[in-house]
Amino acid sequence: MRSFIPTSVAFGALLLLGLACGDSEDLRPQLESELPTTTTEPVVKYAEEGDGPKYIDMYFEAERQWPDLTPDQWAAAATHIVNGGTWDEVAVFMVPTTTTEN
Repeated sequence: MRSFIPTSVAFGALLLLGLACGDSEDLRPQLESELPTTTTEPVVKYAEEGDGPKYIDMYFEAERQWPDLTPDQWAAAATHIVNGGTWDEVAVFMVPTTTTEN
């Protein structure tokens, strides 16, 4: 009887954890639709197929490399990479935007 109680408690905890987590849904396409883009071409859609860079991946990589910059600048970097550019080229224009006060 004593081993039955801890087993029941453990099973109940696992059941609750499973119910709380629910299905794991891929939120990347939804997140991509909310990202700004600077491209004049149609928005690049996230896809698992293909070997080329994905806009969403490049956006988050730019955010990781330049955390102090703006979402518009991360979008510009992602667009540049998806269109065939290099990170060295991106580094040239990834500079903080500053404003001057009078």
